[in-house]
Amino acid sequence: MLCPRNILSVTAGGLTLLDIGDVCLSVLPIHHSLEFSHGIVMMMQNGTTISIGRGLRYFMEDMLLFQPNAAFL
Repeated sequence: MLCPRNILSVTAGGLTLLDIGDVCLSVLPIHHSLEFSHGIVMMMQNGTTISIGRGLRYFMEDMLLFQPNAAFL
């Protein structure tokens, strides 16, 4: 089980390693630990706009619609 301190530690490390733009496309389900920690919490810490995708079937359409700088699959 991930505690809040673990999640914040992972996101702080991710922010030092990744150059994230202004818009991120979120594709994985929100309850997935990677999606929650990197796709939601890390993006909020960075001040990035989070675009929630409709699923892998619509991935290319969502990429064209939202024009993200980053995507978590």
